[in-house]
Amino acid sequence: MVGEERRQKVLAALGETPLPAGKLAERFGCSRQVIVQDIALLRAEGKEIIATNRGYILAGGRHERVFKVRHSDAQVKEELFIVADAGGCVEDVFVWHKVYGKIAAPMHIRSRRDAEAFAQKIESGVSRPLKNITGSHHYHTVSAESEAVLDDIARAAAGRLGDEEVKVKAALQVGMEVMAQAVASGFCVSTPLCYAQPMASGVVMEHELSLPVDREKIRVYASFRQGTAMTEALKSTKLRLYLQ
Repeated sequence: MVGEERRQKVLAALGETPLPAGKLAERFGCSRQVIVQDIALLRAEGKEIIATNRGYILAGGRHERVFKVRHSDAQVKEELFIVADAGGCVEDVFVWHKVYGKIAAPMHIRSRRDAEAFAQKIESGVSRPLKNITGSHHYHTVSAESEAVLDDIARAAAGRLGDEEVKVKAALQVGMEVMAQAVASGFCVSTPLCYAQPMASGVVMEHELSLPVDREKIRVYASFRQGTAMTEALKSTKLRLYLQ
């Protein structure tokens, strides 16, 4: 197959579904490098071919989707990286205020460089993210060359949240076990995670004080309050902790 014929077939194969260079090379019986060169030549001819992390797509109309998200200030840059790395663009950010209604601001972040520049402004302390006026709940309009790219962005964002949730749950489990042991030994525990204090209720006679605790008469439990670190961790991962 001559080069021009192959390039036309490559062009015809491209659409909204990403195709990696390796797959195209297998289909047309050539090397991956040849496909990369073909794509470069097609682009030079004015063909709008977009490279994503899943492969090449042929540009058409921009697709848009609104994402509702919630995260900490520390995760702002990470969120923008997820969109940019997948080939999307964060067009804007908006929140729904109970009094003022919709408050929106343009962003147009297409690359990691754009994301870094935005994050530096926030980190400099000039202002705070718009999400902070609505308890971190906010929305982004994200555009991409295809619905497939938007699906990738949704999965990547969900995966990031899932990872954070698992880490927080694991930390809580370990923390609870250590605190339970300390409180059971009669110690008060005060950490950024929580404050716990051993408690007991019931009635005993004076002559019973030197005897082992009768659990039928005495109820032993712990008073527990969330610390600042736990509160922030639960907020950022959308977890809720219920204690009894």
